[in-house]
Amino acid sequence: WSAIGQNYPIAQGDNLFVEHDGLAEVDYGGGQFRLAGETNLHVARLDDRQLALFVAAGRVIVRVRVLDPDDSVRIDTPATQVALVRPGLYRIDVASGSPLTSVVVREGEAQVATPAGVEIVMPGQAASLTGVENEAPVIRAGGGIDGFDTWSAARDRMYEAPRQNDYVSRQMIGQADLDAYGAWQSF
Repeated sequence: WSAIGQNYPIAQGDNLFVEHDGLAEVDYGGGQFRLAGETNLHVARLDDRQLALFVAAGRVIVRVRVLDPDDSVRIDTPATQVALVRPGLYRIDVASGSPLTSVVVREGEAQVATPAGVEIVMPGQAASLTGVENEAPVIRAGGGIDGFDTWSAARDRMYEAPRQNDYVSRQMIGQADLDAYGAWQSF
């Protein structure tokens, strides 16, 4: 492991670990994924059309802003595979030392793979999966809010803030940072 800083490029095949009190965000163009402390994540696929992450342990929030018909966003865990099928806000928690996985859909729609098929998780629902063979997921209403969610919401507000000009596409990686510093001038 080696420490990385702000604006460090992340690529397919990278492994990320966030220390105990840390927080991290990766802007992938179609949205962002955010990691809480004690999160271990592998970037399995990252290109113009696909984002695939493997969460070994920890907490991840994925904001999907753009999902074109040929795009796919998938989150794998030791217990399941989660396909994010609509733009939205999703949280995936994987217990340390256990395959126990929780998927919370705040906005959007997720498809959760189970031994019996695919379960749909809709906005306002949470699914818990143990990873035990032939055990069905438990789908319930809700999902609590903690400091990680609050930080993520503040980051979302930065990306959604009104912009002075639309010279740069919102899908360009780093556009929110560019918009926050300086001003555009026409000559």
